[in-house]
Amino acid sequence: TNTPVDATVKEVPSFSSTSTLLTTSAVTDSDGYATVRFYPSSYATVNEVGYKQAVTGTAIVTVTWNDNQKDEPVTWKNYPYLSAVVSVEPPQVKVGDTVDVSLKLNGDGWALYRYPVDVDLVMDRSGSMGWKIDGTTGTPTRLSIAKTAATTFIGKMSVAQDKAGLWSYSSATDVTKGAALQSPFGPVTTAVAALNANGATATRDALKQSLDEMIATPNANTKAVRAVIVMTDGDWNNEGSPAAHGTGWPADNPDKTFSGSSIELNNYRYYSGLGGTLTPYSSTTTCDVCASGYTLQTTGTYIGQCHKDGTYDYYYNYYTPASKPSSCTTPRPLTKCTDGEFTNQNLSVYAKNNNIRLYFIFFAGTPDADAKSTLETMATATGGFYQRATTAAELNDAYTRIAGDLQTAAGVNTNVSIDFGQLIVNNVPTASGDTIFDYVGDPIIAGHLPLISPGSTMVDKYNKTPSGQINQHLIPGTDVGTGLPFTNVGPIIINQTTYWNTDPHKQQLAFDIGTVNVNETWETNFRLRVLKEGNILVFGPHSQVCFENGDAGPSCMTLPNLSLSSSMNPLNVGVSETTLSIVGLSRTDDGTVKGTLPVTWTTIYNGADMITEEVSYIHDNDPPVKFDVKTLNPAFDLVTSQSASLDTGKLPPGGYKIQIHAYTKDASDTKECGPYSYTTQGRAFIKIE
Repeated sequence: TNTPVDATVKEVPSFSSTSTLLTTSAVTDSDGYATVRFYPSSYATVNEVGYKQAVTGTAIVTVTWNDNQKDEPVTWKNYPYLSAVVSVEPPQVKVGDTVDVSLKLNGDGWALYRYPVDVDLVMDRSGSMGWKIDGTTGTPTRLSIAKTAATTFIGKMSVAQDKAGLWSYSSATDVTKGAALQSPFGPVTTAVAALNANGATATRDALKQSLDEMIATPNANTKAVRAVIVMTDGDWNNEGSPAAHGTGWPADNPDKTFSGSSIELNNYRYYSGLGGTLTPYSSTTTCDVCASGYTLQTTGTYIGQCHKDGTYDYYYNYYTPASKPSSCTTPRPLTKCTDGEFTNQNLSVYAKNNNIRLYFIFFAGTPDADAKSTLETMATATGGFYQRATTAAELNDAYTRIAGDLQTAAGVNTNVSIDFGQLIVNNVPTASGDTIFDYVGDPIIAGHLPLISPGSTMVDKYNKTPSGQINQHLIPGTDVGTGLPFTNVGPIIINQTTYWNTDPHKQQLAFDIGTVNVNETWETNFRLRVLKEGNILVFGPHSQVCFENGDAGPSCMTLPNLSLSSSMNPLNVGVSETTLSIVGLSRTDDGTVKGTLPVTWTTIYNGADMITEEVSYIHDNDPPVKFDVKTLNPAFDLVTSQSASLDTGKLPPGGYKIQIHAYTKDASDTKECGPYSYTTQGRAFIKIE
């Protein structure tokens, strides 16, 4: 059955993913488990007839063995926003044993609300963009690669609610608006295709003009995400620092001419109306009134200089107030700014004050260290980021990462409440006051490791790269026990014993997660001691996750339940010894490591418990550093080899080993391969925090 009943069912429940299979069979293993896969219904999605946002399906699975028969109810839900993944290990225990319960909330729902996005692409088309990536002449050029990446990025935007625009630039006199913010995007991609490379690199002026346009054309939706993405292959060399570091020079000040060929970290073009104090001073290059015996030049090459009367028209007979002060009675009064860096002259301040994010992609070339630091600081201050891209693939990855970053919150004000006060045991609700579980928390000692990995209660929050590796650990919310936000990134250990034992939330656990962004995962693990026997559904009927989802409003979902079997007698865990082995751990490519270190291996296990595999790297003689964790179901996940890939672009050069540590409740194994040599010679990388 389905609730609501008018939801359109596209595929009925089945024991097969490719056809409708309503009966199946399985043979028990040495531990008495017979395992089959069940595929629930699929439903109509957005814009299809009969679409229902959060439809729930139920079915009765009838299990027959020997002369026994049992009806097992199965429930599945269409989670369009946050998805929940739960597990309990081990699933079969004796009374008095402990189990580890894991809950993951993923910001990966198919119907996640996303705010409208306005993006201006600011593309460098200076002369060096006509080179190949390695700086030589030929094809493909940097610009042609950049055009393809930008067009791909635009193609992934939503025509229904997003807007895109294009600015391109070379010299300060050649900053061009190729296409205003708009949708559909045809004129934008056409303008991208028409770009040609020539000239200097006036990053400051191009960024300023794009910000001006975005500020002048606000989105009617005040929650829209607005961003400017600057893609450049070189340091700015025209119009100075985009962060307004050093001295600001108004356009009518003849004392400063920007080179057009060399980076200037301590000068910038001053813009009227963006703040900063203009301080008067006397010009060093231009005179208003020359001394007796000199004539002021009002045209030509030496305008504003004093020519000594009666001498030939040679350059050495023309003087500035600096070169010969006695030639000039009244130097021209001018102004300059020395305090603009903390005003809107700093274009990151200008962007942040107008709720615009800045993203910088430095493509192909090698950035000046101070310039890179400046762009990193500017991007971070606005909520964006800086990323280096040395290949076409890395450029596409940078745009992909930005696209994911622009899709903001999946669940805001997310809270989890798990109730163990009333449970379902042997298909019957427990009586009031009947205690099925007791909470087992790890002692909190500074710098300690959990008694049993991954700890109780462990909380973590992280995002992943497109390849599935954990990219960055985050602060996992607020401590419900104290009401104070956590100050450290996960994973961290908290002890919830006091909360568990205190009314009005006795025998409950709660988590204040905050915001789960798109492509983020929040995770917890906690340990319970089983006090009663029977077939136990781990989560009580009132256990749920509640959150807000943009303009779609508040949502709650019940947790998918887990079955746990508990017996007063020791369990028959099999007559043979349980073994776990890592076999054939090896690298899948060869030679010097170039950006990634991929490995593969086979896991062999004759037990029934879930397998945890911790993947770590060992740099030279340093201790292992874990960079990936896999959870394997021995019934399904051991039919193919396992794999992992270390992104060495974030790491220092040296020798690297890969270590796999696999374990269950009753077996473990550890294997290493390597070392493999990694060098940054001839390559440039940046660690993205």
